[in-house]
Amino acid sequence: MSCASPKYSASPSSNQVGAASTLSFSTRDPEGNLAAVSRLVLIVGDSPPVASFVAPLGASVTVEEGAPLAVTAQATDDASVERLVLLLDGRAFKVVTGSAPTLSVAHAFAFGAPGAHTLRADATDSRGATTLSATLAVSVVA
Repeated sequence: MSCASPKYSASPSSNQVGAASTLSFSTRDPEGNLAAVSRLVLIVGDSPPVASFVAPLGASVTVEEGAPLAVTAQATDDASVERLVLLLDGRAFKVVTGSAPTLSVAHAFAFGAPGAHTLRADATDSRGATTLSATLAVSVVA
């Protein structure tokens, strides 16, 4: 029996993320014999996590020199957030690790001198996908 140019077909029963789907393949050889196989698969998403600041709200904040600034960043993912890093002026300042759909990191900053600073949150999920939050601009005044 030869199989010069087999034809294959596949038809998932669902393509929704998080759904179990039966994936079936079938083919016929030149003599008309049918071969088929089915497998149960889990459809997983590959979306990166979402990171944002939940406190303070907004894109910028002004704080007096030496006054505390309470900051909370949060990351969520369709699978699991493994790491959330709080970045101050582009450098890792505080790191939280875990394995949950949501991770949070909080810190009370006290800036010693007037000037401009940036805060961002860097999140990594269980599949290695990463994302950065929007920048929170901090203006420290005397």
